[in-house]
Amino acid sequence: MFDKDDKVIHLPIEPPFCSATRNIIIETAQSLGIPVHKTGTAVVIEGPRFSTKAESNVYRSWNADLVNMTLAPEVVLAKEAGLLYASVAMATDYDCWREATEKVNVANVIRVFQENVKKITTLFIEVLPKIAEKNWDVEIDELNSLIQESVQSK
Repeated sequence: MFDKDDKVIHLPIEPPFCSATRNIIIETAQSLGIPVHKTGTAVVIEGPRFSTKAESNVYRSWNADLVNMTLAPEVVLAKEAGLLYASVAMATDYDCWREATEKVNVANVIRVFQENVKKITTLFIEVLPKIAEKNWDVEIDELNSLIQESVQSK
């Protein structure tokens, strides 16, 4: 990233998400009985498309928990912009590696997505007021300091 003075910024992305934002989301989801995976490894592919079977098996061999099309570059850009970012991923299918199930297709993905939207809507209705109520001064200052420490002269 470059700042307004044309300096390069090499920002560490680990951790990719704001832990305070994540905790609010996780705790709220759990209180609503929405299943949550607190950690995981995502492989981000360029979409919109489904993986080939070979790709799907490679991702499984990497122990990836999620194949996603939208975590990057968003997570990087949010951090560079000083945003306290977290993501909620909704699984819609098992990709194409499973032999015993129907092949992944748009109709099934949309059906599962629509079912997930109900859960996500309920979650966000509860999460957003909690995010609005929290004093984020410490987290904002820490992220701004990290950004400033990451500036490198050309």
